[in-house]
Amino acid sequence: MLLIAPPGKGVKMVGDTRIWNHPTIKFERKKKVRFTFDGKEIVGYEGETVAAALYASGRRVFSRSIRYHRPRGYYCGVGRCASCMMRVDGVPNTRICTLPIREGMVVESQNRFPSLDLDLLRIVDYLFPHGIDYHKMFIRPRFLRETYNRFIRRFAGIGKPPEPVKSFEPPEQGRRSAQLTVVGGGPAGLCAAVEAANSGVDVLLVDENPKLGGRLRREPQRIFQTNEKEEKTGSELLKELLNQVEKAGGKEEGKGKILVMLNTTATGIYQNHGNKTLVLTTPENLVQVETKTIVVATGSHDQPELFENNDLPGVMTSTAAQMLMNVYGVKPGERAVVLGINKDSLELGKQLLDAGVEIACFVDQSQKRVSETEKKVFDEKNIPFYSSHKIKKVLGHNQVKKAVLAHLNEDGSESGEEEKIACDLVCLALGRRPSCELTLQTGCKHRMVPELGGFTPLRDKKFRTTVKGVYVAGGTAGIMDTAGAMLSGRVAGLSAATDLGIGGEKPLAKCEQFLKQFQDYYDNLDEETKVGIAKTTVEEVC
Repeated sequence: MLLIAPPGKGVKMVGDTRIWNHPTIKFERKKKVRFTFDGKEIVGYEGETVAAALYASGRRVFSRSIRYHRPRGYYCGVGRCASCMMRVDGVPNTRICTLPIREGMVVESQNRFPSLDLDLLRIVDYLFPHGIDYHKMFIRPRFLRETYNRFIRRFAGIGKPPEPVKSFEPPEQGRRSAQLTVVGGGPAGLCAAVEAANSGVDVLLVDENPKLGGRLRREPQRIFQTNEKEEKTGSELLKELLNQVEKAGGKEEGKGKILVMLNTTATGIYQNHGNKTLVLTTPENLVQVETKTIVVATGSHDQPELFENNDLPGVMTSTAAQMLMNVYGVKPGERAVVLGINKDSLELGKQLLDAGVEIACFVDQSQKRVSETEKKVFDEKNIPFYSSHKIKKVLGHNQVKKAVLAHLNEDGSESGEEEKIACDLVCLALGRRPSCELTLQTGCKHRMVPELGGFTPLRDKKFRTTVKGVYVAGGTAGIMDTAGAMLSGRVAGLSAATDLGIGGEKPLAKCEQFLKQFQDYYDNLDEETKVGIAKTTVEEVC
């Protein structure tokens, strides 16, 4: 293999897939960090996650499935699936896609025999291609049932219990109180926190990631349109919002404070005598927060897609690919098939090209047509668009090698025409659905809205839900566009301040101003999105 020396960095590691010369993003790689994976030393850089460092070293298989021991790889990139769970320093089932590397860390794969790449137990997948019916298969003869159970328990499941600890002191449960808790540190959550704090509300801002920013952090080079009709890159917009968070409240009289908790997951919301009890999980302990109001701005999830072998390493969401190449500077693959023809998938395509990834084609089941302006950058590289096609299956043993495309008739049935495309990466960019797990826990009314991707909380024009004191903003409210998400966050934060009776008439007047801007934003949306937003907006909520 050719050894390439990045400027001033010395000789590049054999098999290293890091991006050293990116046209728009500068990756800061300072201190090297060494850890072991299954006994082998891996070298990463401070700030990388375990998954990013392993992926950069050439590893594609991260785990094996529970029953059939099928290979699993880097899929979501943000800790929302179980594909990357490993044993870390003796702790089983740790999601390594969000875990930063540490010097001397011991990482081990799970649920494989004898190794992760060559798992002999995968023979189960080949012997039972249509699945195992435990209810019928392992009940006779009766005297062998205990033997069956011992066998199944030995080879199924994920991981082994941690080593027994002689003395263990459970961490003390933390307690906090807040006037407003904002869950989610993306554009909507940041705007909600800033407006509420500037109105005099003490805000607790919670995010599950190590840094604030959401999609702005994973798409730093993308051009976003702000509510002032200005265009800014993701990094510029993030810098501006973080500046606002830092300045919000301050020492001025009548201003609130913003307390930020990172690496913290909101795992439950409970009603408590008019207040809300929010349970937070931190790396150290559980924190119980008594809060009067909550803005849920947890964003959205990538839409999955069904096709044969869609669990093979190399199939990943657009978010996962963006985290690798834009945040950690690691190439997600060499040749990609992008599933989806839409604004976000085209932007993803440009980011893949910037990262040095060849794009084999774009695929979409609909008959979508792309404008000449949007296609220009791809036409120059002769990248085809396959509308009225679907991915029927992907081929490969431990990693994607080819994607099989099937042509579709007007009624959606397969015409019989197929084409095999060589690739090692399939990016799912079919749109997003609201992340409404927390709002479902509160008892808010939801509605299935296909135009917005799935179940979406009902809310009024000021983003109040059907449960008093609970507000939604951004992707959680079905507003996927960054400009709209920011406006919805500002309105939600000001609505919370007004309902708390803090700030007098000022937050109310400011809220009306942002509502007018949101109406202008809504008037310029496409008809499908307008219909979806209209379905979730009600006159009275509580």
